[in-house]
Amino acid sequence: MKASSHYFAALNTLGARQTLLLKTLGPPIAAIASTIFLHEQLTPVAWVGILLTILGVLVAIAGVGLLFIYR
Repeated sequence: MKASSHYFAALNTLGARQTLLLKTLGPPIAAIASTIFLHEQLTPVAWVGILLTILGVLVAIAGVGLLFIYR
């Protein structure tokens, strides 16, 4: 029940877009935590997926301007 309260508080504070983008980071964070704490082995494809997910969230939060930094 508390998790729902925190989720709705985040929706009110951050808005739907940023809340859902941060929610998208759940699986990569869980995979990294399992590597650290449970000594799981991630494949190179999994690491690429984690990197792409994090970069996608950063681009979505920062906006399209991030894509044109090196212009």
